[in-house]
Amino acid sequence: LNFLGGISWIYLFGIHVYLIFYREDSLNELAANYLPVLLAAPSTAEQGDHAGGFWSDTVLPMLYKQTTWPKIRAIIVESGPQAVLTIPYIIIEGGSAFVLILNLAVPAAQLAFAVLMQETLAKTVLPWFAKQLEAAIDTGNLPR
Repeated sequence: LNFLGGISWIYLFGIHVYLIFYREDSLNELAANYLPVLLAAPSTAEQGDHAGGFWSDTVLPMLYKQTTWPKIRAIIVESGPQAVLTIPYIIIEGGSAFVLILNLAVPAAQLAFAVLMQETLAKTVLPWFAKQLEAAIDTGNLPR
């Protein structure tokens, strides 16, 4: 089983190298975790007066980012082999409910949510993306 663990680590490292260097859309997904900090619009007094809220400005965009096709592909590529390797582990070692939930149930729930909610969330967060673009244009804070 240590061999399977080592193979899992090598696979995880390899898939990230592949996503960074060979999949432009996945590179965008990975970069999306860091670029908001670098491209954030300066805070102004009138930004506190907008009609949005925590749900529409924070939760829904965060949920939408979990439903993009690069994220779906990442779930399949990262969690798929782990799920397959979990089955022999549970059969051989007896496993535990924690391992079963973490490696099979959670990725299955993530994948089901992403596929089922993608279109609905995309329509819902479109105004938020428009506000973000407008703020970036207004402050001259667009990537070059």
